[in-house]
Amino acid sequence: MTQPDFSALEQPEIREAADRIASYLALTSIDNAPNRIDLVCLAGNGVLASVDHAAGLARQHDCLLLITGGVGHSTPPLVAALASRLDCAPSALADLSEAELISRLIEADSLIARDQIILETRSTNTGENAAFTRDTLKELGLKPYHVVLVQDPLLQRRTDATFHHVWRERSTHFFSSPPLRALSRRGAHIWIMDARAVYVSAPWGNQAPARYTGWLWPQGKRVHRAH
Repeated sequence: MTQPDFSALEQPEIREAADRIASYLALTSIDNAPNRIDLVCLAGNGVLASVDHAAGLARQHDCLLLITGGVGHSTPPLVAALASRLDCAPSALADLSEAELISRLIEADSLIARDQIILETRSTNTGENAAFTRDTLKELGLKPYHVVLVQDPLLQRRTDATFHHVWRERSTHFFSSPPLRALSRRGAHIWIMDARAVYVSAPWGNQAPARYTGWLWPQGKRVHRAH
């Protein structure tokens, strides 16, 4: 199989353009949030840093964490990353939804109490993440007013736009908080959190370059059409 050529990222103008797109996609609006957050909503994805980040926000605000995600395109990389972190065979995680997989990690690492977690396990795309999250909360009689959304940085703006659209008839206020900010450097990808590098070659393992560059353009186009 022919390996893709990412040598263009060595060119400063191309690298700068990629970083601008990544920065745009990784929408951050949590600085505008009030001190009190009612709910953190984590959309299933393959970036484990998003799990630590979402659980940390739930701890900080002493609020519920809703994890939304069935089986979708992010499930295989999530299984691979989780198997590595939990030191288990991927087969041990077979047939679990993304929400259930993430919950396994939270419980294994004791990130937050189990009774703080709500699972939505049926959604297979961003639109269903938003719709099924709304329906799950309605079934539980919960009406959060201030909600923080956490997602793969390259999908953060898309997720924010989708939740705002699907929930447009509600008075809920959404704030975006991706766990990482991406910068490409010499063919690797440095992901920044709290102004320091925490991942090199990105948090998606050996698929990092393809994952990073392959998602920038289509995600940008989707968000542009949505606006």
